[in-house]
Formats: sequence, C-alpha cells, structure tokens
Amino acid sequence: MRRRAAGRRDATGWMLAVLATDADEDVRLAVAANDVTPSVVLDHLGRDASEKVRAGVASNPAAHVEVLESLVTDADALVRARVAANPLLPVPLLEHLAEDEATAVRAGVATSATVAPEVLEFLAGDPSLDVRVAVASNESARPEDLDRLALESPTVVRRAVARNPSTRLQTLARLASDSERQVRLAARANPSATEGIRALADDYGVEVWSRHAAASPGTDPSILAHFAHDENWVIRQAVAFNHSTPAKALGELAKDSHVGIRRAVGSNPRTPVGVLMELADDADHDVRQAVADNEEAPPEVLDRALANLARHLAATSAEQTLRVG
Repeated sequence: MRRRAAGRRDATGWMLAVLATDADEDVRLAVAANDVTPSVVLDHLGRDASEKVRAGVASNPAAHVEVLESLVTDADALVRARVAANPLLPVPLLEHLAEDEATAVRAGVATSATVAPEVLEFLAGDPSLDVRVAVASNESARPEDLDRLALESPTVVRRAVARNPSTRLQTLARLASDSERQVRLAARANPSATEGIRALADDYGVEVWSRHAAASPGTDPSILAHFAHDENWVIRQAVAFNHSTPAKALGELAKDSHVGIRRAVGSNPRTPVGVLMELADDADHDVRQAVADNEEAPPEVLDRALANLARHLAATSAEQTLRVG
C-alpha cells in the first residue's frame, strides 16, 4: 500500500516527503520516480544509499538540473546511464558521459533526445554493439552516420537504421533489399518509406536496386565505394562509370581484372590523373582507347595513351604484313 501511495500523481508533497524516508527501498524508489515529487525531496533521494533509488531520481523528468549534475559522477553505472538518458541533462554533461567507461552509460547518451549530432557521430564508431544500435535508433543522428551504420554486418544495427525515420530514402531502399528478412520488414514499416520502397521490400529486389543505385549520380559516395567491391561485375562497372564515385574507389576499380570495368574507369571524367596514367599503359587496347577519348585527360596522359595506341597499331600492322608475306 505504501508503494502504491508513493507512485500516485495526486499524492501531496508532505506525503511524498514522509514516504521518502521509508525503510523499504521500493517505496523510496516509487517516490524517486514520481514526477510530482517536490524537488527538495528528489534532492534528498539523489543521495540515497540505494543505487536503485538514485537511478529513479536520475530518470525523473522533474528533477532539477543541479540534482542531475550531482548524479553524473555517481559511482554506479546504472545511475549514470539513467541520468545520461534524461532529456533535462545539459549538453556539455552529455558529452562528458559519452566517454564513460561503462557501455550502459554511453548507450544512455546515444538514446538521448538532446544529444548533439557530433556526439552521435563519435558514438557511431563505438566498439560496443549496444551503443551503435542506440545511435542507429536515434532520430537526431546525421543521415551520413546512418548511412555508414547501414553498411554494418550485425543485423541488429541495420534493422535499427531501417526503423529510423531520419534514414535517407536511398539507404532505406537498400535496406529494403537486405538479405535479412527482419531488416527488410523494418524498412517497409518505416514511416518515411515510399510506395516504391515498400514494394522493393516485398519483392526483395537486391540486384535490381543495386544496379540502379550504382548507376545513379545521386547515390551517396560511401554507398558507391561499398558497391565498388560487389561480386557482380555489372554493378562494379556501373560504379566505374558513375561520375559521383570517390577517387579512391576509382583507383581500386582501375585494377579490376574485368577489362570492361577498367575501360569504364578510363572513360570517367572524375578519374584522377595518376589513375589515368596507369590505364594509358593498360594491356588492353580498348582501355587505352577509353583513356585517349576521355575529354578530361590532361595532355601528358593523352600523349601517353596515343603513343601506346600507335605502337599497338604498328605492331598489329607488322604482324599482318608478315602473315601476308
């Protein structure tokens, strides 16, 4: 009965003050969690010997900032985790807790509705899976951070990104084609999902979407870099042609064993000069021709490609003459 009375929203301040001194820990916890408990009582319970009671105060939306500040340095990780998730905690203190040694505390920061995007970016690289899942679930996370988390191998992280309404449609579309059914269903249920994304989740059109994304100039560069290592050569070739593909990815594709992909890199106006110079010496005639036809190739690259083409033509002509002779 005392515990029930301690949790009532119509309880008087005097009654709650009396119950705050109760010998039963659960009664004091009920007072600590009650959002009508007077601040002076919460201040008293914030110094309670029970970590459960202090954690109740840390979660209370009615707790004064001064009380929350005192709990930031609490010896118990549960208390620090609860205070980290309290929306009233000042942002500078959240940043401090983002480097806490306890995983539960960092996860609490990652769930905060007031945490700065820069802090979420930092926590997106946390070694703890629980922390990364919390970031992936936070609607305040930057779209680019959600893009990176969507590429993670743990299914639970991708599922969290798929549920997040702040996830970009392009990333959501890719998650709608994920190999894991639970990720596809999460993307389908996302409130931001378009009719096309829902249909994609139903059809499980992984390759269809991948080919489209790899060829689209609007695709995020980080996603293109990921597709540059796809096992399907058609997708890698689409990335090699794409003018939005990062320079590093183009350099990697220039070493691809598939001649069509190297040819695509050679024709791409965004390909770095150093990479074009290497392709000007490629063993394949069509690759060298693609470099020579690249309108963005500087004179030194063009000269090298044309010289190699001329040598190839001369060698071919000499071989044909010998055959005729």
